[in-house]
Amino acid sequence: MEASVLNIKKSLDLFLLTLLIFSANVALMAPISFYGFNIGLVFLISLAGFLFSKVLEKDSLIVISFIFFLFSPLLLIQATYLYYVDAIWVMGIFTIVISIATLLFYGFIKKINFDIVLKSIKYSIYIFSLPIIIQFFYVYILGGDPLTVDVATYLGGEYSRSGNTLNATVENIYTYRPTGLTSEPSMSSGVISSLIALYYTANKNANKIVIYAGLLAMILSLSTLGILMSIVMSMVIFINSAMKTFVFLIVSFFSSGFILFQLGNRYERFLSGDDGSNNIKKEVINYFFSDQMIMLFGYSNPVVSSFNSPIFFQAFGDLGFFLTIIGRYGLVVGAAFLIVFSVWLLKLKFNWKEYILIVIGLLKFATCLAPAFLIYCMILQRIKFERNK
Repeated sequence: MEASVLNIKKSLDLFLLTLLIFSANVALMAPISFYGFNIGLVFLISLAGFLFSKVLEKDSLIVISFIFFLFSPLLLIQATYLYYVDAIWVMGIFTIVISIATLLFYGFIKKINFDIVLKSIKYSIYIFSLPIIIQFFYVYILGGDPLTVDVATYLGGEYSRSGNTLNATVENIYTYRPTGLTSEPSMSSGVISSLIALYYTANKNANKIVIYAGLLAMILSLSTLGILMSIVMSMVIFINSAMKTFVFLIVSFFSSGFILFQLGNRYERFLSGDDGSNNIKKEVINYFFSDQMIMLFGYSNPVVSSFNSPIFFQAFGDLGFFLTIIGRYGLVVGAAFLIVFSVWLLKLKFNWKEYILIVIGLLKFATCLAPAFLIYCMILQRIKFERNK
């Protein structure tokens, strides 16, 4: 009887952590994705985990205090000089509250069996990798309509960026890039890379099949950044094995050809002004340095833009974690956070391979207050805690 109860508890623990990782990372262009998963489910699961563990960890309390006393005053300052105040108050307060709620879950992560943490990461890699692999084979091998496998449309949302570029036709099939459970190929690659970094750091001797699946999905997303990340991660993880190194070199050879073609194409489009994505990034950077208050205290932290906010607001997710932090919170608070974060990361004392993977896993996080980023950090802390036992 006791064994049965224990198995049920382990299954529930696994379900809660996996569902939290899924809810925090899914990013489809559908209202239910943001309000239902990123906010609603993350909040409820975090509170449930806190109630189950019945523990408020000292580490969580310190970070919660840090967030509250650093970002609440910043929010007040930003409201004095930014003209899209409606977005600042609503989403800024929302973000702080949901980040604090997420941190309450750390007691649960620290308390449950470490094998459950590993399984949860493994299942999460499969959850975010398989949709990309399925989309790729459905479109390129079976010749199916790309819009048929756009997950967001089944949830009442809009087509992903790949869907929009297709103009709802299959004739432009060569331009199709699978997006999986996010709205962009690079975003999906970022999610998978962060999960692979956690999985490898937690257990280098774990079954590599799940890592192969994740790296394959990053390549099949046809995201230039995703392919680059997969090559570097493969080099770090598999370079000690002769056979795996050979496979890696073959994959790298073909991937490099695609990357060079893409970079050349993007560069030409950028020079001609047709590359909307990179031109918007340029506009973000120029606007940042044109205003002293924005340079010091940032653009703020709304997760979605309002009707009054700049048209380039959505470009933050493409700037990379470190530049995004400076852009959102300015040279004062942003730099202070990055210094504190870097010190914390170094104190975990991982090896150089693990740090390379961890930094790669950070690249696509759009804010340090996002639940996905906080879960990433909490699991890293749990890995360190497990090693110190």
